[in-house]
Amino acid sequence: QKSRLLEGVKSNSMDLDDFLVHMNSIVKLGGIRKMMQRLPSGMAPALMNQVDPMAEVLGDPKALAAYRGIVSHMNTDEKQDPSKVKKARKEEICTLSGQKIEDYNAMVKMFEATKMGFKAWH
Repeated sequence: QKSRLLEGVKSNSMDLDDFLVHMNSIVKLGGIRKMMQRLPSGMAPALMNQVDPMAEVLGDPKALAAYRGIVSHMNTDEKQDPSKVKKARKEEICTLSGQKIEDYNAMVKMFEATKMGFKAWH
């Protein structure tokens, strides 16, 4: 799964399935803050102050479950570019997954930020 994520990043084809793999890895490690606590002592405090509150959701098992529910009701094209999904289809996906439109929009925002972060990193 991790190699698929790296291939997606390298080929600029990262989709929501890759994003969920990334989120799951962070959850397994205990979340962003816990990961940062493992850094050398001089680096951790400075970086922890810079953690975007949105990034903390990356390590939240509840958010991961909600996002999994949303993604499970999307087709392949929607997973590739969730920002282009029309309002009516978003509402349908959210109804089927038991989530709110705000959750969908937050997921897309985080996905795009993660995608940009990976792009800059590689």
